[in-house]
Amino acid sequence: MAQAQDGRVLAAAEQRWRRRETTFFRWLPHGLLLIITTVVLLGALSRITPVVLLGLVLATSLWEACWSTARVRRSTRGSPGLGRAGRLGWAADLTYLAGLFVLTAGLDLAHPLYGFFTWFLFIRTFDVARGWPRWVGVVVIAGLISWTQSGSPVQLTSGLLVFWAALLVMNAGIAVAVVRFMEASERHGQRRQELLAELEASNERLQQVLAENASLYDQLLAQAHEAGVQAERERFAGEVHDTIAQGLAGVITQLEALERAGSPQERHRHAGQAKQIARDSLAEARRFLAAVGPERLEQARLPDAVRELAASWAAQSGVAARVEVVGTVGAVAADAEVALYRAAQEALTNVAKHACASRAVVTLSYTDTAILLDVRDDGCGCDATAPAHGTGFGLRSMRRRVAALGGQVTLESEPGAGATLSAVIPTRVPMPAAPSGLRSGLEEPA
Repeated sequence: MAQAQDGRVLAAAEQRWRRRETTFFRWLPHGLLLIITTVVLLGALSRITPVVLLGLVLATSLWEACWSTARVRRSTRGSPGLGRAGRLGWAADLTYLAGLFVLTAGLDLAHPLYGFFTWFLFIRTFDVARGWPRWVGVVVIAGLISWTQSGSPVQLTSGLLVFWAALLVMNAGIAVAVVRFMEASERHGQRRQELLAELEASNERLQQVLAENASLYDQLLAQAHEAGVQAERERFAGEVHDTIAQGLAGVITQLEALERAGSPQERHRHAGQAKQIARDSLAEARRFLAAVGPERLEQARLPDAVRELAASWAAQSGVAARVEVVGTVGAVAADAEVALYRAAQEALTNVAKHACASRAVVTLSYTDTAILLDVRDDGCGCDATAPAHGTGFGLRSMRRRVAALGGQVTLESEPGAGATLSAVIPTRVPMPAAPSGLRSGLEEPA
Protein backbone atom coordinates (compact mmCIF):
# COMPACT_ATOMS: atom_id res chain seq x y z
CA MET A 1 0.00 0.00 0.00
CA ALA A 2 2.85 2.41 0.83
CA GLN A 3 4.56 1.69 -2.50
CA ALA A 4 1.32 2.29 -4.37
CA GLN A 5 0.87 5.62 -2.57
CA ASP A 6 4.47 6.63 -3.39
CA GLY A 7 3.91 5.73 -7.05
CA ARG A 8 0.79 7.89 -7.23
CA VAL A 9 2.60 10.81 -5.58
CA LEU A 10 5.49 10.59 -8.05
CA ALA A 11 3.09 10.33 -11.01
CA ALA A 12 1.17 13.40 -9.81
CA ALA A 13 4.42 15.36 -9.37
CA GLU A 14 5.52 14.36 -12.87
CA GLN A 15 2.20 15.51 -14.34
CA ARG A 16 2.46 18.87 -12.56
CA TRP A 17 5.96 19.36 -13.96
CA ARG A 18 4.70 18.50 -17.46
CA ARG A 19 1.93 21.06 -17.23
CA ARG A 20 4.37 23.75 -16.09
CA GLU A 21 6.79 22.89 -18.88
CA THR A 22 3.95 22.99 -21.41
CA THR A 23 2.90 26.43 -20.22
CA PHE A 24 6.47 27.70 -20.28
CA PHE A 25 7.21 26.61 -23.86
CA ARG A 26 3.85 27.84 -25.06
CA TRP A 27 4.24 31.37 -23.71
CA LEU A 28 8.02 31.73 -24.05
CA PRO A 29 8.05 33.20 -27.61
CA HIS A 30 5.25 35.63 -26.80
CA GLY A 31 7.02 36.78 -23.63
CA LEU A 32 10.26 37.34 -25.52
CA LEU A 33 8.48 39.36 -28.20
CA LEU A 34 6.71 41.48 -25.57
CA ILE A 35 9.87 42.28 -23.61
CA ILE A 36 12.07 43.03 -26.63
CA THR A 37 9.38 45.13 -28.35
CA THR A 38 8.81 47.15 -25.18
CA VAL A 39 12.54 47.91 -24.88
CA VAL A 40 12.81 48.82 -28.58
CA LEU A 41 9.76 51.13 -28.56
CA LEU A 42 10.68 52.86 -25.33
CA GLY A 43 14.16 53.53 -26.65
CA ALA A 44 12.94 54.57 -30.10
CA LEU A 45 15.57 52.23 -31.49
CA SER A 46 13.61 50.62 -34.31
CA ARG A 47 14.75 51.02 -37.90
CA ILE A 48 11.12 50.85 -39.06
CA THR A 49 8.04 52.75 -37.99
CA PRO A 50 6.35 51.60 -34.76
CA VAL A 51 3.18 50.66 -36.62
CA VAL A 52 5.05 48.37 -39.01
CA LEU A 53 7.05 46.93 -36.09
CA LEU A 54 3.92 46.19 -34.04
CA GLY A 55 2.29 44.61 -37.10
CA LEU A 56 5.32 42.40 -37.62
CA VAL A 57 5.41 41.42 -33.93
CA LEU A 58 1.68 40.66 -33.94
CA ALA A 59 2.00 38.57 -37.11
CA THR A 60 4.88 36.60 -35.58
CA SER A 61 2.95 36.01 -32.35
CA LEU A 62 -0.20 34.87 -34.19
CA TRP A 63 1.83 32.61 -36.50
CA GLU A 64 3.42 30.90 -33.48
CA ALA A 65 0.12 30.71 -31.54
CA CYS A 66 -1.83 29.17 -34.43
CA TRP A 67 0.80 26.51 -35.03
CA SER A 68 1.20 25.67 -31.32
CA THR A 69 -2.58 25.37 -30.85
CA ALA A 70 -2.92 23.09 -33.87
CA ARG A 71 -0.12 20.84 -32.60
CA VAL A 72 -1.59 20.58 -29.11
CA ARG A 73 -4.91 19.48 -30.55
CA ARG A 74 -3.13 16.77 -32.53
CA SER A 75 -1.03 15.73 -29.56
CA THR A 76 -1.65 12.52 -27.67
CA ARG A 77 0.29 13.80 -24.67
CA GLY A 78 -0.94 17.38 -24.42
CA SER A 79 2.44 19.18 -24.45
CA PRO A 80 3.81 21.36 -27.29
CA GLY A 81 7.43 21.42 -26.23
CA LEU A 82 10.43 19.49 -27.57
CA GLY A 83 8.84 16.80 -29.64
CA ARG A 84 6.02 15.83 -27.31
CA ALA A 85 3.28 17.40 -29.42
CA GLY A 86 1.64 15.80 -32.40
CA ARG A 87 3.07 16.69 -35.80
CA LEU A 88 0.90 18.27 -38.49
CA GLY A 89 2.85 16.69 -41.32
CA TRP A 90 6.25 17.52 -42.77
CA ALA A 91 4.87 20.01 -45.31
CA ALA A 92 2.87 21.97 -42.71
CA ASP A 93 5.75 21.91 -40.20
CA LEU A 94 8.34 23.08 -42.74
CA THR A 95 5.92 25.79 -43.89
CA TYR A 96 5.64 26.94 -40.29
CA LEU A 97 9.43 27.03 -39.88
CA ALA A 98 9.88 28.95 -43.14
CA GLY A 99 7.22 31.52 -42.16
CA LEU A 100 8.65 31.90 -38.67
CA PHE A 101 12.14 32.38 -40.13
CA VAL A 102 10.95 35.11 -42.52
CA LEU A 103 9.05 36.94 -39.77
CA THR A 104 12.01 36.68 -37.40
CA ALA A 105 14.40 37.95 -40.08
CA GLY A 106 12.14 40.98 -40.46
CA LEU A 107 12.29 41.59 -36.71
CA ASP A 108 16.09 41.21 -36.71
CA LEU A 109 16.25 43.77 -39.48
CA ALA A 110 14.16 46.13 -37.33
CA HIS A 111 16.57 45.80 -34.39
CA PRO A 112 19.41 43.43 -33.34
CA LEU A 113 17.76 42.85 -29.92
CA TYR A 114 15.34 40.50 -31.67
CA GLY A 115 18.31 38.17 -32.03
CA PHE A 116 17.38 36.90 -28.53
CA PHE A 117 14.04 35.80 -29.97
CA THR A 118 15.81 34.19 -32.93
CA TRP A 119 17.33 31.64 -30.51
CA PHE A 120 13.83 30.28 -30.07
CA LEU A 121 13.98 29.11 -33.70
CA PHE A 122 16.63 26.55 -32.71
CA ILE A 123 14.15 24.90 -30.32
CA ARG A 124 11.43 24.82 -32.94
CA THR A 125 13.80 23.50 -35.61
CA PHE A 126 14.93 20.57 -33.45
CA ASP A 127 11.31 20.04 -32.41
CA VAL A 128 9.87 19.93 -35.94
CA ALA A 129 12.54 19.05 -38.52
CA ARG A 130 14.24 15.70 -38.98
CA GLY A 131 17.26 14.63 -41.04
CA TRP A 132 19.04 17.06 -43.33
CA PRO A 133 16.33 19.81 -43.10
CA ARG A 134 17.14 20.11 -39.40
CA TRP A 135 20.84 20.76 -39.99
CA VAL A 136 20.12 23.16 -42.84
CA GLY A 137 17.80 25.05 -40.50
CA VAL A 138 20.47 25.13 -37.77
CA VAL A 139 23.03 26.67 -40.13
CA VAL A 140 20.56 29.23 -41.51
CA ILE A 141 19.33 30.27 -38.06
CA ALA A 142 22.90 30.47 -36.72
CA GLY A 143 23.76 32.70 -39.66
CA LEU A 144 20.75 34.92 -38.93
CA ILE A 145 21.66 35.20 -35.22
CA SER A 146 25.29 35.95 -36.09
CA TRP A 147 24.10 38.70 -38.46
CA THR A 148 22.03 40.31 -35.69
CA GLN A 149 24.93 39.97 -33.24
CA SER A 150 27.10 41.77 -35.80
CA GLY A 151 24.68 44.71 -35.68
CA SER A 152 22.49 43.64 -38.62
CA PRO A 153 24.75 45.36 -41.17
CA VAL A 154 23.43 45.94 -44.67
CA GLN A 155 26.86 45.41 -46.19
CA LEU A 156 29.48 42.93 -44.99
CA THR A 157 33.16 43.77 -45.19
CA SER A 158 35.85 41.12 -45.14
CA GLY A 159 36.41 41.69 -41.43
CA LEU A 160 32.70 41.52 -40.66
CA LEU A 161 32.45 38.39 -42.81
CA VAL A 162 35.14 36.61 -40.76
CA PHE A 163 33.52 37.81 -37.54
CA TRP A 164 30.11 36.65 -38.80
CA ALA A 165 31.49 33.21 -39.75
CA ALA A 166 33.04 32.80 -36.27
CA LEU A 167 29.78 33.77 -34.63
CA LEU A 168 27.92 31.35 -36.90
CA VAL A 169 30.09 28.41 -35.83
CA MET A 170 29.83 29.40 -32.18
CA ASN A 171 26.06 29.85 -32.26
CA ALA A 172 25.49 26.67 -34.19
CA GLY A 173 27.67 24.68 -31.75
CA ILE A 174 26.00 26.16 -28.70
CA ALA A 175 22.56 25.60 -30.19
CA VAL A 176 23.29 21.97 -31.04
CA ALA A 177 24.77 21.30 -27.57
CA VAL A 178 21.92 22.99 -25.69
CA VAL A 179 19.11 21.43 -27.69
CA ARG A 180 20.76 17.99 -27.57
CA PHE A 181 20.95 18.29 -23.83
CA MET A 182 17.30 19.33 -23.70
CA GLU A 183 16.32 16.39 -25.92
CA ALA A 184 18.25 13.97 -23.69
CA SER A 185 16.54 15.41 -20.64
CA GLU A 186 13.21 15.07 -22.44
CA ARG A 187 13.86 11.41 -23.25
CA HIS A 188 14.75 10.71 -19.64
CA GLY A 189 11.60 12.50 -18.55
CA GLN A 190 9.47 10.44 -20.92
CA ARG A 191 11.13 7.23 -19.74
CA ARG A 192 10.58 8.24 -16.13
CA GLN A 193 6.93 8.91 -16.88
CA GLU A 194 6.59 5.50 -18.56
CA LEU A 195 8.24 3.82 -15.58
CA LEU A 196 5.88 5.61 -13.21
CA ALA A 197 2.92 4.45 -15.29
CA GLU A 198 4.25 0.89 -15.23
CA LEU A 199 4.82 1.14 -11.48
CA GLU A 200 1.28 2.36 -10.92
CA ALA A 201 -0.12 -0.43 -13.09
CA SER A 202 2.02 -2.98 -11.22
CA ASN A 203 0.80 -1.61 -7.90
CA GLU A 204 -2.80 -1.90 -9.04
CA ARG A 205 -2.22 -5.51 -10.12
CA LEU A 206 -0.49 -6.18 -6.80
CA GLN A 207 -3.46 -4.78 -4.89
CA GLN A 208 -5.79 -6.99 -6.93
CA VAL A 209 -3.62 -10.03 -6.20
CA LEU A 210 -3.52 -9.15 -2.49
CA ALA A 211 -7.30 -8.78 -2.45
CA GLU A 212 -7.68 -12.15 -4.20
CA ASN A 213 -5.20 -13.75 -1.79
CA ALA A 214 -7.09 -12.31 1.17
CA SER A 215 -10.31 -13.77 -0.20
CA LEU A 216 -8.64 -17.15 -0.80
CA TYR A 217 -7.14 -17.03 2.69
CA ASP A 218 -10.58 -16.45 4.18
CA GLN A 219 -11.94 -19.35 2.14
CA LEU A 220 -9.08 -21.60 3.24
CA LEU A 221 -9.66 -20.65 6.85
CA ALA A 222 -13.34 -21.48 6.50
CA GLN A 223 -12.56 -24.79 4.79
CA ALA A 224 -9.90 -25.63 7.37
CA HIS A 225 -12.38 -24.86 10.14
CA GLU A 226 -15.02 -27.07 8.51
CA ALA A 227 -12.47 -29.83 7.94
CA GLY A 228 -11.29 -29.58 11.55
CA VAL A 229 -14.86 -29.72 12.84
CA GLN A 230 -15.59 -32.72 10.61
CA ALA A 231 -12.38 -34.50 11.67
CA GLU A 232 -13.10 -33.87 15.35
CA ARG A 233 -16.66 -35.08 14.88
CA GLU A 234 -15.40 -38.30 13.25
CA ARG A 235 -12.78 -38.78 15.98
CA PHE A 236 -15.37 -38.24 18.67
CA ALA A 237 -17.75 -40.67 16.97
CA GLY A 238 -15.00 -43.27 16.65
CA GLU A 239 -14.07 -43.00 20.32
CA VAL A 240 -17.71 -43.23 21.36
CA HIS A 241 -18.15 -46.27 19.16
CA ASP A 242 -15.01 -47.94 20.57
CA THR A 243 -15.94 -47.28 24.20
CA ILE A 244 -19.55 -46.51 25.04
CA ALA A 245 -21.26 -48.19 22.07
CA GLN A 246 -19.29 -51.41 22.37
CA GLY A 247 -19.76 -51.43 26.12
CA LEU A 248 -23.52 -51.00 25.79
CA ALA A 249 -23.60 -53.77 23.20
CA GLY A 250 -21.75 -56.03 25.63
CA VAL A 251 -24.14 -55.14 28.45
CA ILE A 252 -27.13 -55.93 26.24
CA THR A 253 -25.58 -59.28 25.28
CA GLN A 254 -25.06 -60.24 28.92
CA LEU A 255 -28.55 -59.14 29.90
CA GLU A 256 -30.04 -61.20 27.09
CA ALA A 257 -27.99 -64.17 28.25
CA LEU A 258 -29.22 -63.47 31.80
CA GLU A 259 -32.80 -63.79 30.61
CA ARG A 260 -32.05 -67.16 29.03
CA ALA A 261 -30.04 -68.52 31.99
CA GLY A 262 -31.59 -71.43 33.87
CA SER A 263 -29.60 -71.59 37.10
CA PRO A 264 -29.05 -68.86 39.68
CA GLN A 265 -25.28 -69.26 39.35
CA GLU A 266 -25.39 -68.63 35.62
CA ARG A 267 -27.68 -65.60 36.05
CA HIS A 268 -25.34 -64.24 38.70
CA ARG A 269 -22.35 -64.69 36.36
CA HIS A 270 -24.02 -62.82 33.50
CA ALA A 271 -25.17 -60.02 35.82
CA GLY A 272 -21.65 -59.64 37.17
CA GLN A 273 -20.21 -59.51 33.64
CA ALA A 274 -22.77 -56.87 32.62
CA LYS A 275 -21.78 -54.73 35.62
CA GLN A 276 -18.09 -55.14 34.86
CA ILE A 277 -18.56 -54.21 31.21
CA ALA A 278 -20.55 -51.13 32.25
CA ARG A 279 -17.83 -50.09 34.72
CA ASP A 280 -15.09 -50.61 32.13
CA SER A 281 -17.04 -48.64 29.52
CA LEU A 282 -17.65 -45.79 31.97
CA ALA A 283 -13.93 -45.70 32.81
CA GLU A 284 -13.03 -45.67 29.07
CA ALA A 285 -15.52 -42.87 28.43
CA ARG A 286 -13.99 -40.79 31.22
CA ARG A 287 -10.50 -41.40 29.87
CA PHE A 288 -11.66 -40.44 26.40
CA LEU A 289 -13.16 -37.18 27.68
CA ALA A 290 -9.88 -36.50 29.45
CA ALA A 291 -8.02 -37.16 26.16
CA VAL A 292 -6.23 -40.21 27.60
CA GLY A 293 -5.59 -43.45 25.72
CA PRO A 294 -6.96 -46.91 26.64
CA GLU A 295 -6.24 -47.88 30.22
CA ARG A 296 -4.60 -51.18 29.30
CA LEU A 297 -2.04 -49.33 27.12
CA GLU A 298 -1.28 -47.00 30.00
CA GLN A 299 -0.32 -49.97 32.16
CA ALA A 300 1.28 -52.35 29.64
CA ARG A 301 2.80 -52.52 26.18
CA LEU A 302 0.71 -53.38 23.14
CA PRO A 303 1.17 -57.21 23.17
CA ASP A 304 0.22 -57.46 26.85
CA ALA A 305 -2.71 -55.07 26.39
CA VAL A 306 -3.98 -57.15 23.45
CA ARG A 307 -3.64 -60.36 25.53
CA GLU A 308 -5.73 -58.78 28.32
CA LEU A 309 -8.27 -57.60 25.75
CA ALA A 310 -8.53 -61.06 24.18
CA ALA A 311 -8.89 -62.77 27.56
CA SER A 312 -11.63 -60.37 28.66
CA TRP A 313 -13.39 -60.74 25.30
CA ALA A 314 -13.24 -64.55 25.45
CA ALA A 315 -14.74 -64.56 28.95
CA GLN A 316 -17.62 -62.34 27.83
CA SER A 317 -18.34 -63.90 24.44
CA GLY A 318 -17.61 -67.52 25.23
CA VAL A 319 -15.39 -67.77 22.12
CA ALA A 320 -11.86 -69.13 22.59
CA ALA A 321 -9.14 -66.56 21.75
CA ARG A 322 -5.40 -66.83 21.35
CA VAL A 323 -2.77 -64.09 20.93
CA GLU A 324 0.53 -64.64 19.12
CA VAL A 325 3.47 -62.28 18.79
CA VAL A 326 5.92 -62.70 15.90
CA GLY A 327 9.27 -60.93 15.75
CA THR A 328 11.05 -58.77 18.26
CA VAL A 329 8.84 -56.32 20.10
CA GLY A 330 10.28 -52.87 19.53
CA ALA A 331 9.40 -49.30 20.38
CA VAL A 332 6.23 -48.14 18.60
CA ALA A 333 4.65 -44.69 18.58
CA ALA A 334 1.78 -44.29 21.04
CA ASP A 335 -0.66 -43.34 18.25
CA ALA A 336 0.18 -46.55 16.37
CA GLU A 337 -0.37 -48.67 19.48
CA VAL A 338 -3.74 -47.01 20.14
CA ALA A 339 -4.81 -47.51 16.52
CA LEU A 340 -3.87 -51.21 16.52
CA TYR A 341 -5.44 -51.79 19.92
CA ARG A 342 -8.73 -50.22 18.76
CA ALA A 343 -8.52 -52.26 15.55
CA ALA A 344 -8.17 -55.50 17.55
CA GLN A 345 -11.03 -54.41 19.82
CA GLU A 346 -13.33 -53.68 16.86
CA ALA A 347 -12.36 -56.89 15.04
CA LEU A 348 -13.09 -59.09 18.09
CA THR A 349 -16.39 -57.29 18.66
CA ASN A 350 -17.40 -58.06 15.07
CA VAL A 351 -16.41 -61.71 15.49
CA ALA A 352 -18.67 -61.98 18.55
CA LYS A 353 -21.56 -60.21 16.82
CA HIS A 354 -21.50 -61.66 13.32
CA ALA A 355 -19.08 -64.57 12.83
CA CYS A 356 -20.69 -67.38 14.89
CA ALA A 357 -17.11 -68.54 15.45
CA SER A 358 -15.76 -71.04 17.97
CA ARG A 359 -12.26 -69.58 18.16
CA ALA A 360 -10.21 -66.59 17.07
CA VAL A 361 -6.49 -65.84 16.73
CA VAL A 362 -4.91 -62.42 17.11
CA THR A 363 -1.39 -62.09 15.67
CA LEU A 364 0.96 -59.14 16.22
CA SER A 365 3.95 -59.15 13.84
CA TYR A 366 6.93 -56.84 14.28
CA THR A 367 9.29 -56.19 11.35
CA ASP A 368 12.05 -53.69 10.73
CA THR A 369 9.70 -51.32 8.93
CA ALA A 370 6.16 -52.03 10.11
CA ILE A 371 3.92 -53.57 12.73
CA LEU A 372 1.04 -55.78 11.60
CA LEU A 373 -2.16 -56.96 13.25
CA ASP A 374 -4.16 -59.98 12.01
CA VAL A 375 -7.46 -61.13 13.58
CA ARG A 376 -8.74 -64.45 12.19
CA ASP A 377 -11.78 -66.49 13.06
CA ASP A 378 -13.29 -69.79 11.94
CA GLY A 379 -16.81 -68.43 11.62
CA CYS A 380 -19.32 -68.40 8.81
CA GLY A 381 -17.40 -65.81 6.79
CA CYS A 382 -18.85 -63.51 4.16
CA ASP A 383 -18.32 -62.20 0.67
CA ALA A 384 -15.69 -59.51 1.32
CA THR A 385 -16.06 -58.16 -2.23
CA ALA A 386 -19.76 -57.31 -1.76
CA PRO A 387 -20.40 -53.53 -1.50
CA ALA A 388 -22.29 -53.90 1.79
CA HIS A 389 -19.31 -55.44 3.61
CA GLY A 390 -16.58 -53.31 5.10
CA THR A 391 -18.70 -50.17 5.14
CA GLY A 392 -19.85 -50.22 8.77
CA PHE A 393 -18.98 -47.32 11.02
CA GLY A 394 -16.51 -49.40 13.06
CA LEU A 395 -14.50 -50.48 10.01
CA ARG A 396 -14.62 -46.97 8.53
CA SER A 397 -13.38 -45.48 11.79
CA MET A 398 -10.63 -48.12 11.94
CA ARG A 399 -9.51 -47.37 8.38
CA ARG A 400 -9.40 -43.61 9.02
CA ARG A 401 -7.39 -44.08 12.19
CA VAL A 402 -4.85 -46.39 10.54
CA ALA A 403 -4.66 -44.37 7.31
CA ALA A 404 -3.84 -41.24 9.31
CA LEU A 405 -0.63 -43.03 10.36
CA GLY A 406 0.25 -44.09 6.80
CA GLY A 407 -1.14 -47.61 7.12
CA GLN A 408 -3.98 -49.60 5.63
CA VAL A 409 -6.70 -52.08 6.66
CA THR A 410 -7.86 -55.05 4.58
CA LEU A 411 -10.64 -57.62 5.06
CA GLU A 412 -10.34 -61.11 3.55
CA SER A 413 -13.25 -63.55 3.81
CA GLU A 414 -15.25 -66.16 1.94
CA PRO A 415 -18.61 -67.69 2.88
CA GLY A 416 -18.02 -70.64 5.18
CA ALA A 417 -14.25 -70.08 5.41
CA GLY A 418 -13.97 -67.56 8.23
CA ALA A 419 -12.54 -64.06 7.94
CA THR A 420 -9.21 -62.26 8.42
CA LEU A 421 -8.93 -58.59 9.22
CA SER A 422 -5.42 -57.13 8.74
CA ALA A 423 -4.00 -53.76 9.71
CA VAL A 424 -0.45 -52.62 8.94
CA ILE A 425 1.22 -49.42 10.14
CA PRO A 426 4.73 -48.51 8.96
CA THR A 427 7.26 -47.64 11.62
CA ARG A 428 9.85 -46.13 9.26
CA VAL A 429 8.78 -46.45 5.61
CA PRO A 430 5.37 -47.46 4.24
CA MET A 431 4.87 -51.10 3.38
CA PRO A 432 2.39 -52.11 0.66
CA ALA A 433 1.22 -55.29 2.35
CA ALA A 434 1.95 -57.67 5.17
CA PRO A 435 4.20 -60.66 4.41
CA SER A 436 1.99 -63.70 4.12
CA GLY A 437 4.46 -65.84 6.08
CA LEU A 438 3.84 -63.86 9.25
CA ARG A 439 0.21 -64.80 9.53
CA SER A 440 -0.55 -67.51 11.99
CA GLY A 441 -3.07 -70.25 11.38
CA LEU A 442 -5.84 -71.22 13.76
CA GLU A 443 -4.71 -73.34 16.61
CA GLU A 444 -6.53 -75.07 19.36
CA PRO A 445 -6.74 -72.93 22.47
CA ALA A 446 -4.37 -73.95 25.21
